[in-house]
Amino acid sequence: MRKQTIVLSIQVLFLGSLTIAIADQIEADFNPSPILLSEIVVTPTGGEFIEIYNPNESEVDLSNFYLTDATFDGDGTYYYNIVTGSNYGGGGFGDFHARFPYGATIAPGEHQTIGLNGDADFFGEYGVDPTYEIDQVEHASGTPDDIPDMREAVMYSIFGSDSTHNPGLTNGDEVVILYYWDGMSDLVQDSDYLLYDNADAVPNEAVDKTGISIDGPDADSDSSTYLDDTPIANQHFGESPSFGFSLHRIDYTEGNEVTTGGNGIDSSDETSEDTDSTFTISRPTPGEPADLGIYQLTLDLTGMTPHLGQLFELRVVDQSDGSEIGRTRVASIDTADFSVSVSWLAIGGSYDVDFYADFNGNGVYDVPPADHAWRLDLSNVQGDTTLAFAHNTTFTDIMWPYVLTLDLTGMTPHLGQLFELRVVDQSDGSEIGR
Repeated sequence: MRKQTIVLSIQVLFLGSLTIAIADQIEADFNPSPILLSEIVVTPTGGEFIEIYNPNESEVDLSNFYLTDATFDGDGTYYYNIVTGSNYGGGGFGDFHARFPYGATIAPGEHQTIGLNGDADFFGEYGVDPTYEIDQVEHASGTPDDIPDMREAVMYSIFGSDSTHNPGLTNGDEVVILYYWDGMSDLVQDSDYLLYDNADAVPNEAVDKTGISIDGPDADSDSSTYLDDTPIANQHFGESPSFGFSLHRIDYTEGNEVTTGGNGIDSSDETSEDTDSTFTISRPTPGEPADLGIYQLTLDLTGMTPHLGQLFELRVVDQSDGSEIGRTRVASIDTADFSVSVSWLAIGGSYDVDFYADFNGNGVYDVPPADHAWRLDLSNVQGDTTLAFAHNTTFTDIMWPYVLTLDLTGMTPHLGQLFELRVVDQSDGSEIGR
């Protein structure tokens, strides 16, 4: 990255020529490199953080990068208005509009964290310090600590005019925007853009800058116009992480993001990323790549002689929310002692391990004793786990659910369009899934 530093030369009488550099250097970054949002935690409050990642082959100067969650369509509050000096958001309603510390850099392949509730709470949750912090208590006290503070993008845009505003990420739905601005241009440049929600609709904090013309603080009075963003209705969003979990990037190539004709630093359309595929829920790993919790359950079965030649199926269900994390099947049991495995166990998770043998041979699950079914409890997983099961006649009705797979062909006329499906019980009109 090439920089231009403005240096003043002052002629001083009788002392010759004295050259000084401005203490807070005015810098213009030519061809800045984009960096990524890589992880967020929204609860517990003390553990809230945002993580960034440098996917480039060289160090990136963060001095002119900004971070915000401040949008409000109701009164036209959007981050890109920072160039006008009004309606840029932050400093109220729980929102922040921050700028990285002057001179901050991020190395190639490095993850960095921004603790949103100060370094002490962050350390209490994770046992490490954040790289940077937003700390209302420290700010109000006027006594800084050793952790670099995020700067206010504009005066009062983090802590408000009375220094009592304590910003953070909304638990349910929100936008997090990482962008670059040189302080003079009409337009800001998106570096990354992340929406998350716990519902089925695009969060109302989504942004579409398409066709917006704006004049910034440069010398002329001419406006510049933003290129097309992805229409809000077509924007993707990740799942809102629950207590003690994070929304974590797993695809550092940004998936199917449009790479030309956009408002990004490298001309990408940052609002087009298929975030529902490039991010996933995981345990927090501040400053590190995602630990996806890809731990494996192995079930060793013995004495299954009564079920030789029969269908066998197993599934693993998360006890916290009833979601199925995986299933497997054996079309025909060919030995009395055998093993099956399922992945995607998470550290600390607790699960029901449900399985059955098709004793009556009709090819589907039936309530015992027509079929033989069992449930094992697996609590507080700490890594790859092996359970042992010896055949017995203590059966449990595991209420085995079946999965519908719809194979579609010839959908060329609908490429690029939204697709939705739901399944309705004909007996009472209730929706069983979508």
